[in-house]
Amino acid sequence: HPQSHDAAMMTKRDCRTVFVQIAQQSRLRSIFTKNNTTRLSGEMIPKVLKNSSFAVTEWEDCPSWWNESKEDDNTCECRDDLD
Repeated sequence: HPQSHDAAMMTKRDCRTVFVQIAQQSRLRSIFTKNNTTRLSGEMIPKVLKNSSFAVTEWEDCPSWWNESKEDDNTCECRDDLD
């Protein structure tokens, strides 16, 4: 269209990165909408953390809303806008 302007120029790799991020967010949304908070925090998230190297990542700083409790590794305080 003659009045349109390019907002961004992306390589094939850049496009793939965007599509991967959209697919990831779509999958996560599907998981969160199909499962209740109890199942997410009681079963799914602890299982993912146990099987992931993410769980041992040392973070320089963490937001105030992160659960900093180390007392019970089997629980995870999930904050959501579904309830």
